[in-house]
Amino acid sequence: MKHIYDFNLKEFVNIDLYIDFFEIFLKDNHILKKDFFAKTDICANSYRFFLSHREKNRYYYYDIISNAYNMYLPKEEEFTELSNEYSKIIEDILYRRLDQLEANRKIIDDVRLRNNSDNDDKIHSMEVILFEGLNVLLSLNLDKIEDNEKIEILQKYLDKVSPYEPILPNIFMLIHVMNLIYYNALTNKVIVNDLMDKAFSLVQNYQFLEPFLYKVISDAYVHSSDYINAILFRMKSYDGFIQVYNFQSAIPIKIETAYIYNLMGSYYNASQTLNQMYLSLNTFEMEHKKSICRGIIEADICLGKFKSAYKFMEKNEQYLDGLEYQIEKLYVLLKLRMFDQFHILYDLLIEKKMDDSYKSVLFGIYSLLDQSLKKHTKLKEFSRSVQQINDITFRKICKIIFDLKK
Repeated sequence: MKHIYDFNLKEFVNIDLYIDFFEIFLKDNHILKKDFFAKTDICANSYRFFLSHREKNRYYYYDIISNAYNMYLPKEEEFTELSNEYSKIIEDILYRRLDQLEANRKIIDDVRLRNNSDNDDKIHSMEVILFEGLNVLLSLNLDKIEDNEKIEILQKYLDKVSPYEPILPNIFMLIHVMNLIYYNALTNKVIVNDLMDKAFSLVQNYQFLEPFLYKVISDAYVHSSDYINAILFRMKSYDGFIQVYNFQSAIPIKIETAYIYNLMGSYYNASQTLNQMYLSLNTFEMEHKKSICRGIIEADICLGKFKSAYKFMEKNEQYLDGLEYQIEKLYVLLKLRMFDQFHILYDLLIEKKMDDSYKSVLFGIYSLLDQSLKKHTKLKEFSRSVQQINDITFRKICKIIFDLKK
């Protein structure tokens, strides 16, 4: 089966790199050399001489080590299958095939079981290092998870894979570097220029990954609050996906560009981008219809166009749902002084289960009705609650509602 790029895992999973891999495995698992020699009956001096020269006896030592530690290289037919599966998952990520998410996770779980009879969470094969990198890209790009979950996934990945970084060849190093870019942006809120330079250098030989790399860098800039660069790289990503007719990825990229416009305060550009897409709304999937409509409402709120926002809500109710939208609608009703509808919606929302940060926003909006209640709203505590909201576009709306500067 042909893919947009047919990977050959033998570039990494091979007898030449096996001993390097195993030496790292020993260090990473705190296995002493004396215990290794005792378990394998390998002569210490001969093995040290082999490590220095590597000219002969690779298969001899591979046979002894693989039998002693149950760490075998794949057979030829397994290589073909693994390479095909790796190529498939990369293609599914690039073409945003959400319906393949669980099937691809099953593939990765099966690879984790190779040479791993105890089913523990450690590295037991060379190929699992490569698939762990794909697992991160799957989770961060196709799964809807919060930032704290993303950080946990990345931290777990780096703990497992980073020791093996010195032996990763180019294409697999590129995927590893993408994950490092994500990690630094999420945890430290910074872009590491050395990592970007390394990614740009590596991607020159794998240009089918270039639009996706631009998306990764744009995501990183969003997390570091550099929205101008986030927009620039989002546009590059969009252009790259359009050139190869990858509309599955191009469409959400364009929608996300509008959301970033909102974050940077360029509300008119956000509104213009989304309203242009709204003209052909019926051509999009439901997921994209919802995002376009929600974004238009948020742009209108930011622009102070509350009548326009309300009319749009009434016209497109079938595409609008979720707690954040309902809270935004509550604020629009308040601004339009539609108090009967406001109280009905407020009473409905206050009964729902929600995080404390959302409860705080609800109470905050209600306090805008009554100046005596507003006096008792502690701004610092309220601002802290808003800051805990994970949805960064909704957090932006809350800051506008309550005139919070930071």
